Amino acid sequence: MSKDAGEQAVKVSAGWRHLIILFDRRLLAGASVPMLSYTASFALYTFITPILLTITGVSVETASGVLLAYGVGAAVGTVWGGRLTDRQGMDIASLIFLVGIAVVLAAMSFSLTNSVLMIGLVALLGLTTYGAIPPLQSRILMLAERHTPYAMDIASGMNIAAFNAGVVLGSVTGGFTVREWGLETLTWVGAGMGVLAIVSLVWQRVIPSMREQRSISNSL
Repeated sequence: MSKDAGEQAVKVSAGWRHLIILFDRRLLAGASVPMLSYTASFALYTFITPILLTITGVSVETASGVLLAYGVGAAVGTVWGGRLTDRQGMDIASLIFLVGIAVVLAAMSFSLTNSVLMIGLVALLGLTTYGAIPPLQSRILMLAERHTPYAMDIASGMNIAAFNAGVVLGSVTGGFTVREWGLETLTWVGAGMGVLAIVSLVWQRVIPSMREQRSISNSL
């Protein structure tokens, strides 16, 4: 075999090995958490404007202000998510934000007609949704470094794909929910998806190969 042919064979083999990690059960399980969390959040957020206008009863101008509050919450959440991950670890930080998403969505069920509460809850939804990004991204990279260290770039792409898939699934789930049961039920459907994300994370933490290993110095 010539040198060029040998190099080509190595490249093909490496390509297949990188492709195979897309089906690694540990990475897929890790990716399920951001996907489910974003499905939960965007099932409602996709329809937040019609909810505010038709159920909460605010004006178009006020609805725009609520969306701004969501953006501010998202910005704060991104920063806080990184800091909380550094202090508490990716697993605990992820759990905090996932519980936050589910609780906020459930709380909205009792606040849909209260404009003041909705402004605060929408801001908190932005905070928890985007605050979850740093720890969940860190989890995927941790799993990749532990099990597939030769394909960190692929794992990073899986993480982005998981979040994007969650946005799409959330929109589809929300659309189906609105068609079948109405806007009012989006909060409970979203909260239910959030609970599934929590269950997935808790289940993974039981498995030693998927649990974050923190040193004593890092936990102080």
